[in-house]
Amino acid sequence: MMVFFWLGAAEPSAFAISLSFQVLFMAILGGLGSLIGSYMGAAFIWILPVALRVVLPSLSIEVGA
Repeated sequence: MMVFFWLGAAEPSAFAISLSFQVLFMAILGGLGSLIGSYMGAAFIWILPVALRVVLPSLSIEVGA
């Protein structure tokens, strides 16, 4: 569903290796046998970088862009 709703086409050039690993880690972290776990894994992978960008500067830790 991600391919057609988000990208609009299923072309090999539309996927980078980093996107493939990101989707794989979402499923692995959430659990391969649980649908709700996959959503939780996706939320974790998606929200973690955003949270780190907010929390680390408040702790006086420099974050490279």
